[in-house]
Amino acid sequence: MHYQPTELVLEVHKNPPRCLAGFNASAVMDPAGVENVFDELALFSIMCKCDANRFRVIGYAHSDAGLLCPHQLECRSCGAVEIIFDVREHGYDAEFNNGCYSMIGSGDPSAHPCGCGGAEFEVVVALSYQIEPVEDLGEEAVAHIQDFFDGYSLEARCTACGTNESVSSYECA
Repeated sequence: MHYQPTELVLEVHKNPPRCLAGFNASAVMDPAGVENVFDELALFSIMCKCDANRFRVIGYAHSDAGLLCPHQLECRSCGAVEIIFDVREHGYDAEFNNGCYSMIGSGDPSAHPCGCGGAEFEVVVALSYQIEPVEDLGEEAVAHIQDFFDGYSLEARCTACGTNESVSSYECA
């Protein structure tokens, strides 16, 4: 598979969405280990502000839907905890105040475990930008188009066993 990001995705790589502001996010141009890659997908490798890249992934476990949001990452080096995604606040529908129809976690959040029992991951966030034509969104939206992603996925690689998995995904439009 040959990944050739669209012009919009290349722009988003230069100016990541605000949901990633609590992290150092670097564009991923070689999506090895990421499922369902297509050219309208902006991929970001996530690092803590302390430059560490190993996290506990925290959310709300659901037997049928995987890990529900809000999602947090806890840095295994400095202990910082930051929200990385909440469908009520991030993405296309949230930007337009269209309400939230997705499942949201409740109760106490927990760390996502790997099948091997490990709970430390390197993380890639995949954001979909299948918005066309962009100009139809209006001038104000185009000014921060990076926040109008229509899909979110949290991809993780277990540092204990090396297994890649798609931990969670949300439709945001």
